[in-house]
Order: sequence, then structure tokens, then C-alpha cells
Amino acid sequence: MVIYAGISGLVEISKNGTRKPLFYLDGLDSAGVQVIYGTVAVDGYKGVYKPLYTNEAQIWWSRAGIRPLAIP
Repeated sequence: MVIYAGISGLVEISKNGTRKPLFYLDGLDSAGVQVIYGTVAVDGYKGVYKPLYTNEAQIWWSRAGIRPLAIP
């Protein structure tokens, strides 16, 4: 496995030579400032979500902190 610093951050190459991407879940806070709310690290067919917030209401600030229903 190889890890090096790329333009947008660390790049990780697996033992079989494929890139292991890291996706960012971002949004805007109530002041319009970009905030990273979580990451998804992908290894082959497996993705692992890592939340970077302490309170889910931060994500849903425009909905009074309440998550929308999964089925409306």
C-alpha cells in the first residue's frame, strides 16, 4: 500500500494498485460557510462513513434541526 500527498489531500493506493477514494459530505452552515459534515472512505466495494459532526441538527439547520422523513 502507498500513501502520498496529492493536490486535494492524501492519496491511498491499495496493494493491487487501485486508488482508494475518500469522498466528503459537505454543506453550508446558517452563515453560508462551507462545512465538512463527514467522509466516506471506499476500499473496493466497501464504503465506510465517518461523521464529523457532534449533533445531527447541525446538518438540518434550515429545517429547524429536524431530519426529513425517509418516506414523505
